[in-house]
Amino acid sequence: MIKWLYSYQPDKEKFLYLEENISDELNEHKVRIRPIRVGVCGSDTKQILEKVDQPKIGHEWVGIVLETGSKVSQFSKGEKVISLAHTACESCKHCLAGSFKDCLSPQLLGEKSKSVLSSHIDLYECDLLKVPQELSFDDICLFEVAFIGDSAYERAHSIGLKESDECLVFGAGPIGIFTALALKHRGHKVSLVEKKKSRLETAKNIGLNCLSLAEVIIDSTYHNKFDAVFDCTGDNEGNGAIKMIPFYPKVKGKVVIVGKYQNAQLNELIYSGKALRVTWVSHHEKEVFENTIKFWSKLIPQYSDQLITLYDKSQIDQAFRDAIDRVHLKNMIKVNSHEDS
Repeated sequence: MIKWLYSYQPDKEKFLYLEENISDELNEHKVRIRPIRVGVCGSDTKQILEKVDQPKIGHEWVGIVLETGSKVSQFSKGEKVISLAHTACESCKHCLAGSFKDCLSPQLLGEKSKSVLSSHIDLYECDLLKVPQELSFDDICLFEVAFIGDSAYERAHSIGLKESDECLVFGAGPIGIFTALALKHRGHKVSLVEKKKSRLETAKNIGLNCLSLAEVIIDSTYHNKFDAVFDCTGDNEGNGAIKMIPFYPKVKGKVVIVGKYQNAQLNELIYSGKALRVTWVSHHEKEVFENTIKFWSKLIPQYSDQLITLYDKSQIDQAFRDAIDRVHLKNMIKVNSHEDS
């Protein structure tokens, strides 16, 4: 059978359309899925900007089940599904023994054989997640972003976040917005800080309390004010907010680093002097993702239209360029239609 895919070529700085002839045999433990939507993630653009030799791009996605292996019991043809960002490596001792859910070295989606920017992808049943079938593809594709926001909330909770805590979130990208929403919908007073006016407007339009970065820097009354501070910036564009973060929590406050940094350096004197508790969002647990789907199922449809910009697959290079330039908030690619054969 013919499989097509889009593969990013760092030397050409664009995606190439490729076709390959592969076996149509389906592993008995796997599910064959047609990707319908793929979201552009900050970790995708980070790999492009850093000119990673073999980038693994595309892990926020939703698809339709085409076929199931003989030992698959939880999914059926025509069902909408999503997956974890990582899938079984197929080479560790647990995978070789058939226990794929216990994989010791999960691999990030995005390489050629595991690309969702393609006509179809085969994944192990244990890597997939059930989603409400009544939701739109756009709604479902946002679950991954909401999951990171929930993971930030869970990490803060692990270092003592209380319901009465006032929170400050730096960065009004998709992750920052969903971190703020995760806190707001759980009863916290939360403010969102951003330097880009268009992102501040989007955040305000969905009901978040927003502060400009200049305002927060200039007005010292914001210093030592918050019980918990979340850094959702990262160093895709410059240094991120990490150096200014410790000025805003109270003494013995909480700090959660959510954004990705190539070289994050913390000022030990400030952190230790204020006795700050610090944690990072790193390992993404399937149980938290499943809880995210339950929590956000009725909430997420109200945000999709305001956050998502759709691109046809023929516009894939433009979608990623616009994401790098932060032209829109959440870029999403229409990889296939539901009716494609």
